[in-house]
Amino acid sequence: MFHNSYQSGVVSILSAYGSNPLQLWDITLDQSTEDSTVSTGRVCRINSGSSINDDDNVNKVSGSAIEISGEQLSRNYITCPPTTHPSLGIKLPYLNLIIHIPSQSDFSLEVTTLDDKQTIRRFRASTYQSTTVIKPDICTFPLKLEKQHKHLERDALLLEEPSLKMQKCVEDYELNGSYYGPQTNDSTDDEYTDSNNKTQSCWKNICIPLAEYTRLAYGSIYQETVSIQIHSHCYLKRVYFSEKQMNEDDELPEEFRLYSRSSS
Repeated sequence: MFHNSYQSGVVSILSAYGSNPLQLWDITLDQSTEDSTVSTGRVCRINSGSSINDDDNVNKVSGSAIEISGEQLSRNYITCPPTTHPSLGIKLPYLNLIIHIPSQSDFSLEVTTLDDKQTIRRFRASTYQSTTVIKPDICTFPLKLEKQHKHLERDALLLEEPSLKMQKCVEDYELNGSYYGPQTNDSTDDEYTDSNNKTQSCWKNICIPLAEYTRLAYGSIYQETVSIQIHSHCYLKRVYFSEKQMNEDDELPEEFRLYSRSSS
């Protein structure tokens, strides 16, 4: 899709604004019964300030958002590119999402990439997984939710660094034929918890270093992203790629920021 396009700085593939925000995406929704055309999930554009009632933090980000919801996480999702295009063809190594994940909701994101060995690799991150697992065709790892002080200016949702854990998974497979990584002993919950032990959700800016994860998991070089699949339940304001992890305060264009300069 983007193979013949000049790629530099940032490349956006989803924005909640505009007349057709999902023009680059296919939508898959669960059906209530095999013979029914009524879906139990939905993908639609809403106003974030008035329609997301998870907690007060969501009102700090105004404007529209794309909602992906449904009872079955695996059956309700959006995919880029659509089936009319075989590959996304984006070479920029950082995937960014401005996203809101409701409290107590499961969420999953899967990215398919191509490396310098011309091998397809898949990376799946989820809020319900606690163990890193590396197989030849897929690497799955947990998303760890943390809340920064006051406002979530950037990088509020942090991916657990694969580093030596992921390298050890590869070594274990080579030596013992085991694909499974070590169990995490971290006692921190996968979502932020306040003093009353209640989960607090909020808008977040996720940045996934695809090139780094490809090197750490498989010892190969990231070439391009083939496709992205985003599952329920979440709200999206923007999905974009960048050539580096940009500082939101002075490097990122205004329209790509989680909070504008006027926010405090």
